[in-house]
Amino acid sequence: MSLLRKFGVCCLVGLLGHAPANAEWHYGLGTGIYALNIEGDAAFGTAASGTVDIENDLDSSELSDMLDSARGLGGYATNGIWTIQASYGLVELENTFAGDGASLGGGALVAGSWERTQGEVAVSYNLFREGRTTFGVIGGVRMTEHDFDLATLNVQPGAARNVDEDWTDVILGVTHSYRLADGWTWASRAHYGSGGSEGTPFANTGLRWQAVNWLATTFYLQYEGVDFEEGNRGDVDYYAYDNDEFGAGIVLQLTW
Repeated sequence: MSLLRKFGVCCLVGLLGHAPANAEWHYGLGTGIYALNIEGDAAFGTAASGTVDIENDLDSSELSDMLDSARGLGGYATNGIWTIQASYGLVELENTFAGDGASLGGGALVAGSWERTQGEVAVSYNLFREGRTTFGVIGGVRMTEHDFDLATLNVQPGAARNVDEDWTDVILGVTHSYRLADGWTWASRAHYGSGGSEGTPFANTGLRWQAVNWLATTFYLQYEGVDFEEGNRGDVDYYAYDNDEFGAGIVLQLTW
């Protein structure tokens, strides 16, 4: 188990077991399905073919065909004013695709597997509440790890490359919720992360339905821009990832 995965598990356990006890706290723990889309580009350095550029324009159906495995878990603890939340997610993809190799004199055919792991811990505070509307602020940290195994199929074996990069961003932003009716709430949050990456804007908005006391369902839309670069272009150890990741999903949570 990688350090990031251990971090995510420990945060979730700590969240559910050690939230402050000076108020009435409520908890949630769940998972869901997310239809991911990726648009942008990536690049990696190789010894035999220089820098290989990859253009991504992948919708959720294409990514579903490439999907090897995916799993995620999220939880929260709230007393109505403070909310502590933690999440962990892993996506593994496999595919063969075309890349542009600087020294190939043509396109590179690339076979690869891509594993992305993310863990996030954040705390939000409700600053203002008027009627059905609540505004707040949010801050925390997000850890991201990319693990690629890549090899060009139509050049020398030296074009193979393993990419294992991770970074941590500090995130700051705002939250908003509006209670539509008993059991129905529209909630949104937006924040920006920086530190290890070049910048990661994020936005999530969704409709939450608390059907019964022990179960909640959320239908949501989400966007995240990821811009990360390590090394210098042309070097063997160069890696860059600049993509928009967005989609729609549904989350089921056990609440108590």
